[in-house]
Amino acid sequence: MDNFDTLQYKLPPELLRAAREADDVIRKAVEHVEGQYLVHRQIEILRIEDAQGTAKVSASELLRFISPLTRSIALDSADKRPTPQREISLSGAVGINILRFVEQFFDQLRDIICKGRKDTLSTTSHSAIAALAVWLSSHAGIEAHLATAVATAILIAILTATKGAFCKMTAPEAKKALAKASSPKDN
Repeated sequence: MDNFDTLQYKLPPELLRAAREADDVIRKAVEHVEGQYLVHRQIEILRIEDAQGTAKVSASELLRFISPLTRSIALDSADKRPTPQREISLSGAVGINILRFVEQFFDQLRDIICKGRKDTLSTTSHSAIAALAVWLSSHAGIEAHLATAVATAILIAILTATKGAFCKMTAPEAKKALAKASSPKDN
């Protein structure tokens, strides 16, 4: 794709809403109070086994991964300032592991997300998340209520890495964009 590196991409509002819903679901699954302490249950939510070895993503790690999109931001200024863009990091451990999972099941995920069409996301982000969640439940054995949260994180990672052009890209272009997104940024 021409000028891909210079494109700016902003996640669709419905996907940001889905991220907040995923945050709520994961939080309810992992956080509980014992005595007067907030405790995080360690729930393995995703396992990746490929040539690089085995990697696991816990529900708490997934929660931290999507938190830049879901946490509240308070801006205190006398001057009107633009709201900073909310972004996730794909070069961190969780982002890399999610992209490894996407790479491992690239063809299946692309068929689900793009619904066989090359130009657009399947109808809406919600239908893509629902289809991904069903696939995750049946193929990866993820519990249904958590599968939707994982599907949301996967879709966010894919769309962020490909700047929303996942279905418009050829398979090699999409794989290259996914690989580039997981590499550390040069400062």
